[in-house]
Amino acid sequence: MYIANFGGDSVTLLDVNKSNGELSVPVSTNVAITLSPPNVFNTGNKPIALVASPTGPFLYIANQGSGDIFAYTIDPGAGGLGAIPASTSTVPFCDCCRCGIPLDCHFPESDFLFTADPLADKVAVFAVGSDGKLTQAAGSPFTVGAAGATPIFVATERSGRFIYVADPAHNVILGFAVQSGGTLTPITGSPFAAGAAPSALCG
Repeated sequence: MYIANFGGDSVTLLDVNKSNGELSVPVSTNVAITLSPPNVFNTGNKPIALVASPTGPFLYIANQGSGDIFAYTIDPGAGGLGAIPASTSTVPFCDCCRCGIPLDCHFPESDFLFTADPLADKVAVFAVGSDGKLTQAAGSPFTVGAAGATPIFVATERSGRFIYVADPAHNVILGFAVQSGGTLTPITGSPFAAGAAPSALCG
């Protein structure tokens, strides 16, 4: 399990006991003396959330303070993180998420990562390379919704063909089809009415 430490500019790795669910510090086999605990890894400023790729051994951490995403490789054995060189991607306002977490970027079962920027009415789409590096899709970030939209959360349909964006400014959910290159096109019928100020999506 990886834990983003907003106040510590770091992420902590803990082992999960598959029998009873307890969390513990992984046993280190590193004989070198380090300044930080071996299960704590540096991030950018104010890491707000993180997400693991379903298609490769990569972890992405969104840093709200520095407005960027850090990319890491995951050791398949011990779970340790290694920063991917020259892989930092700048995003004006960036959070990452998994279902049920009130943040705003998500990984589908595909090779794209999505982030929402409520300050600029935009959704950014990043293609994930075989080396884990992120590259913005052509035309990204995309303006979404009506004037004054505040996209704050992105959820994806399992296949990765569709994404849904919460827009609390207009009490709606915006739906988009994801094209092969990452371009977003509105789904027929979008926007869809929601309750007052929708803030998170899961499904």
